[in-house]
Amino acid sequence: MLNAWSRFCFNGSVLCVFLYIALCSFDISPWRLIPWRPEVVPYCLGMAGCCFLFCSGRWLRLLPRVWPLAAGLALFLGWAAFAAWLAGKGHPEQVARYALRSLVKHWGIPSCFIIWSGMTFSLLPRARARSLFFAATMTLAALNSVHILGELAANAGIEPVKSFLISINHFFRLEKIGHGWWPPVFWEGRIRGLFAEPLHLASALLPALGLFLYKSLQQRIWLLAVAAWLGVMVLGAITSGLLSFAIVFFLFLLPALHRLYRRHARGFSLVLASLFCATLLAAWLLAQRKCQQMEPYIDAAASLCAYVHDAHEGKNPVWHPLQINLGASSLNTRLVTNWLDIDMGLAQPLGVGFFLRGFYWKPLDNCDLARSGEIRGYVLQARDDPFRGIPLLNQYTCIFAECGWPGLFLFCSMLFWFLLWIIACAKKRQDRYLWCIACAFTGMCAAFMVIPLVNFHMFFVFTGYLYSISSSREQETAPSRSRVKSTSTPKTDAE
Repeated sequence: MLNAWSRFCFNGSVLCVFLYIALCSFDISPWRLIPWRPEVVPYCLGMAGCCFLFCSGRWLRLLPRVWPLAAGLALFLGWAAFAAWLAGKGHPEQVARYALRSLVKHWGIPSCFIIWSGMTFSLLPRARARSLFFAATMTLAALNSVHILGELAANAGIEPVKSFLISINHFFRLEKIGHGWWPPVFWEGRIRGLFAEPLHLASALLPALGLFLYKSLQQRIWLLAVAAWLGVMVLGAITSGLLSFAIVFFLFLLPALHRLYRRHARGFSLVLASLFCATLLAAWLLAQRKCQQMEPYIDAAASLCAYVHDAHEGKNPVWHPLQINLGASSLNTRLVTNWLDIDMGLAQPLGVGFFLRGFYWKPLDNCDLARSGEIRGYVLQARDDPFRGIPLLNQYTCIFAECGWPGLFLFCSMLFWFLLWIIACAKKRQDRYLWCIACAFTGMCAAFMVIPLVNFHMFFVFTGYLYSISSSREQETAPSRSRVKSTSTPKTDAE
């Protein structure tokens, strides 16, 4: 009887893992599943999966294997909680409690999803775990592909398709919940799939890119899927997706470049040095041109941030209305928010408290921000909220602002250690699958420059999956040359 109950609960955990990944795009949906975070479908599935795995009892034997990961997460979360408690002393008790509750909701519980998914995948045979992850990721990609085709048709001027997409939008996505416009009902000229915005799509589909690249080593036809992934980023004008693709694809080519270097060291070094110099020159010219174009906006952002800084220093600065419209580009919004985050971290080395960054923006409440673009919406949102909530646009600068220097150090150290460990495992085993997945994880780490953990649900379960296949005792032999050239897919890679 106990074995049947354990098997039932474990199968429930496996199902939740599959659905978590497959339905990861429903991150801002109108479905009321639980009172706490009713709109986030993956969050609810993660909580259900944790309960299933706990009731199965199978997690006990995996404790010795997951303790390094759990210890790292506990250390980081412990410091974040201490920083939130310490910062909360300078606020009313209601605000301090809100900060700690938010930390548990947005970081604490999702961190448990890493342990849960890692244990669930570890309890499966390696081949089955890979098949499950592949099937779930391809389901996510397929669901979004259908909507993307509709978006392409709508952006091409086919009005019936556009009207249809707008009419069904409210079934799976909330509309205009952030300062009155985000997410929009329809994103003109952009592609976002079933996600709330384009960069969420690009970040969540990075594991699919890693799988496509691995499959292309065995069957060249999978390069079409890689090209399709890149095409979506280009047609959707998703800059963050293009940068992530460049990082992932370059790392994917590194083993081949290393082999080429060993065979033709002198010629390869000459070519590589030439390419590096050409790239450096092109980057310098492009950066110089971009800085010239951005100089007026940088000056405007600097004056805005200087006003806030001087106000906190007690200098009673005078506000001068902006002479240029920061709303001309979303890059200006990120420039201002990142700048203010860095100012907070420098002013409060131990952090201003989790989700309490909006209190630093108080000097802007009564300023004329008519030409500040989205910043005006953020300020209005904070002013109307007793907890002064504002959007998170860069996870690294947000951690620096909220948790100070120690929090940023712990977070970056955790990611760096995890990435090095995965790369070491891939190199030791000569495991090309693990290397391709590690490349995708590196792209995710880079994506934190534009997307926070609050909106990055795929990161938690993907990290758990990576940990499980890296710590697995079953090793995979590197494919031989004849296997790579073969047009048939081996049985062990049928996923």
